[in-house]
Amino acid sequence: LRVLLIAAALLLLGGGKKLGELEPIYLEDHDQRYLRIDRGDAGVVRTHPAKVKHRDDLRLARYINGDVRFLFETLYGWDKPRIVVETRNRNGYAVTFDGYDDEAIQIVARELDLAISMEFREIYALVITRTIKPLKMEKVEKPEEPFEPLAKREGWPIKAMSMDEVAQFLEGRYRRPVVNATGIDGYYTFIFSNDAAKMWPQTIEEVKKLDDTGLQIKWEKKKIEVLVIKDKPQPDENNNH
Repeated sequence: LRVLLIAAALLLLGGGKKLGELEPIYLEDHDQRYLRIDRGDAGVVRTHPAKVKHRDDLRLARYINGDVRFLFETLYGWDKPRIVVETRNRNGYAVTFDGYDDEAIQIVARELDLAISMEFREIYALVITRTIKPLKMEKVEKPEEPFEPLAKREGWPIKAMSMDEVAQFLEGRYRRPVVNATGIDGYYTFIFSNDAAKMWPQTIEEVKKLDDTGLQIKWEKKKIEVLVIKDKPQPDENNNH
């Protein structure tokens, strides 16, 4: 009896194979795409470059393992934090894909029976406002080309950027939604210290000065457009509406 129970358990676990050796949940492997979804471990989150032996043509092969929230936050991009994941699915998954495949997130959502859409939601976001002190930023003309800040020893030079662009820059640095509520028009040049460009308010109550620019940032609830990943309505749920 004990031998039979062990054999049955091995069958349930895929014959004793490791997770990556089981049949994939989904596999698309052709010239235009490589995308593989496997069962994974929800308790271990990790992502790293992947090596697909027979696909040397993949430009940026990536591997993700974790729960559904981590999966989609990583697929969407850590520099794009405007995402809400709402699901009862507590399973773990592993996805191997080409990082340049913009449709991968749509396919994974479909295969995991999840809906994906852009919606306006009220969520906590970091909001930039003015302090009572005068602005210490140089107002300049609109640039001919957008400026991409690069770190220097003294900090992060901001050159001829609008306040919306400053908010977008901090959003990418903080990996948290950032909203411009300064009411300031025009383009400005100044330097963010490494601290200002790296550390956001750590509590809801904290108001953080952005150096001596005359700007500050704090958490507030704001209605903004976000990518929403959620369970698809079940037939009985649709009938109740």
